[in-house]
Amino acid sequence: MTNDDQRKEAFRLIREAEEAGDRMKTAPLYIHGGYDEEGDPIPEENIGPWDAFEEAIRRVEENETAVRILMAQGRTEIHSRRLLKVLEGLRAPFHPETDPACGPDTD
Repeated sequence: MTNDDQRKEAFRLIREAEEAGDRMKTAPLYIHGGYDEEGDPIPEENIGPWDAFEEAIRRVEENETAVRILMAQGRTEIHSRRLLKVLEGLRAPFHPETDPACGPDTD
């Protein structure tokens, strides 16, 4: 995968996490789960949007390029969800001369 492809994939993952967070924020807490024997509706917890958001965050944090992009932007959260890999990266010392993502110094 080329660097350009890696960046496109990383931005796609970040966008998917943001969109999953939007859906999570507007999703109803309960959905209709059928009826009981007396004909009353049975509410079911609607955890799907929250699970989808957490899965999207997991994919972002597993992608090194996405983490680097978020570090460069100084973004440590997506929809109030702290991104631990980004925070860890921001706390770690940065040495561009040994970082393969920075490439060779051609000046």
